[in-house]
Amino acid sequence: MGAKTFFKQTIKKAGFIVTITALIANYVLPIANTYADPPQPDTTAAVHYTYDGNGAADIFINNVMLEQGEPDPHPPVSGEFDGTINYHSGGFNTVNVTLTTFVTLSTITSVSINGTPYNVPTDRATLLGNVEWPVLKYDLGDIPKADTYNITTTTAPSTLMGNFSWSYKDSDKGQDNYVDNGIITLVELEYDNQKYYSKADIDAANLPYLRYEELDNGAYSEIAIPTGTKVTLKLMPNVGYQLTSFTVNGGRFEAQEEVGVYSFESVSGNFHLGAHFTAVDDAVAAEAEAVESGAITLGGTEFDNGTARLDVKDVDLDAEDIADFEDAAGDYKVKTYLDISLFQIIYKGTATDTWDEQIRELDNEATITLKLDESIDGNEIVIVHQKHDGTYEVIPTTYDPVNHTITFKTSSFSNYAIATKTVASPDTGVMTSEGASAIESGIMPLITIITLPGLAVFVTKKILA
Repeated sequence: MGAKTFFKQTIKKAGFIVTITALIANYVLPIANTYADPPQPDTTAAVHYTYDGNGAADIFINNVMLEQGEPDPHPPVSGEFDGTINYHSGGFNTVNVTLTTFVTLSTITSVSINGTPYNVPTDRATLLGNVEWPVLKYDLGDIPKADTYNITTTTAPSTLMGNFSWSYKDSDKGQDNYVDNGIITLVELEYDNQKYYSKADIDAANLPYLRYEELDNGAYSEIAIPTGTKVTLKLMPNVGYQLTSFTVNGGRFEAQEEVGVYSFESVSGNFHLGAHFTAVDDAVAAEAEAVESGAITLGGTEFDNGTARLDVKDVDLDAEDIADFEDAAGDYKVKTYLDISLFQIIYKGTATDTWDEQIRELDNEATITLKLDESIDGNEIVIVHQKHDGTYEVIPTTYDPVNHTITFKTSSFSNYAIATKTVASPDTGVMTSEGASAIESGIMPLITIITLPGLAVFVTKKILA
């Protein structure tokens, strides 16, 4: 059928690869159902069809379509065809002739039959009113019946409508419209100063040029709209994933203020929605002088989309806050003050442009590891936390002297301080970094003096107090 041919050409022009089997099921059959089943044929006529410009049209005489051979995956834009058509005339001297093109591919600019030109609409409003998705219908009315019909058409690339789809079906994996590890939802369509917010709105409008189809319980969705329609979609990644690339027919989109929302203007043909969600790890952005890098592991599912980013920055505090931190640190010496903030991150298509939502409290504790600069000394390190209620808490850490890292758990994010001290090793008797004596460190010395001729030997043993 010619309809198959045209839709394959549409695909080729848009660079949108889909399975032909699905297209036949979704598009060719509805066209056949557009016209009532005709009575039994009683007339046979020859047809010579010449077309030029942007491909052929389908030809119907009294609702019977002229068969134009098997579909061509690369149909020519110009050519001619000879065939026959069997139709029911009912003894009348006139026949009805209707031509169709795929609305996303071609519009007819001129048509003649047996040397007589026939008017075809060219204004946008009329053409959109003649849409019977996915075709554009040209009803030429009644023309004189003939034994042979010499039909000539010229066509031009259509600028009327476009359509795009997305699919969660496993059978569509590898196709450009397949979505995995994320979800796409319609936010708004705006055309001719009218806004539509859902499939229900579009169905209620009952406009021939505005369609929203859902198949397989929403596993496959397709929207068809006039060119120039402002399309607003929401693309949200699953937790642990990000939208790492998104283009519309090779062009760019406009990210909106609302998280995950994008807008673009529709173009003709089959849109190429290149939306790809990729697994992304939670990250630490360490900008503080005393912290070189870090890692964070959330203790549970804290949000449904995207990933976490922990920002670690130096913070300037007033004298009162500094004094409060030092009091809370006790016999630990404060080395640096940090602003540790947590954000839920949603990419705007790239890692360098994101929506950031600050998270001040978690339901579950996160495990944080910070690699410290060599300026942080001491072999016992704690974290002092300024809580949101203005109180302070000391959080113990696990110190890794080999990698010079500390690991601690917290569910709250605000101002912190790193405080350290040096404690005596059980076998070295090292003094603490605060100048504490061995006794103050909980170690009592036992000194024995052994006297030999001309020599005094001091033997020191450590006894834990």
